[in-house]
Amino acid sequence: MKTNYIILLFLVLSLFSCSNRDNIVGEEVPKKKEFNLKIKVDKSQANIFENVQFSIGVKTDEPDLVNYLRNNFDSIIFKIPGEMGSLRVFEKTENGNSLKLSWAHNFYNAGNQQTKFFGYEDGKVIFEDKVDINITDNNDFLNINWNDFKKSETAIGYANSLNYNTLGTYNGLQNKIGFVELFNLLGKY
Repeated sequence: MKTNYIILLFLVLSLFSCSNRDNIVGEEVPKKKEFNLKIKVDKSQANIFENVQFSIGVKTDEPDLVNYLRNNFDSIIFKIPGEMGSLRVFEKTENGNSLKLSWAHNFYNAGNQQTKFFGYEDGKVIFEDKVDINITDNNDFLNINWNDFKKSETAIGYANSLNYNTLGTYNGLQNKIGFVELFNLLGKY
């Protein structure tokens, strides 16, 4: 008889312990939030060493971009998978906010390049976007027209906005012979 009461008590307790909630008390399930953020690029196809311009904005007429970013993100990062480094596009700081509305990048390798943008809040990724750019290699070596050197000397830098490693060329004529110097600039610019 006692066994029947124990079994009945066990069944009643089992029923009360069931719950239709999937989450544990105190654990918040993150809600997917739609952001009004838009990453723009000036071209979807470029040649190696060609300047590609990126910019950040919003999809609709947001009256104040800085406050919109500040109210939704701690930081926004620009990355290119397979390349070292990243660029902090937006960041909340002690003294205010740091924002790059526009920046340039030169791709050194041909192929489909996927650029990624990550928005962070409290150390967690809450926004992710990507922009694909097809990079071709249709110019002469180092993007220089080797058959048409000018009398004046020319210096060109190819910025890498991710890791402060910038390639540069310096070319001209010396004794009617074309020359090119290739150099690597390291450091912040």
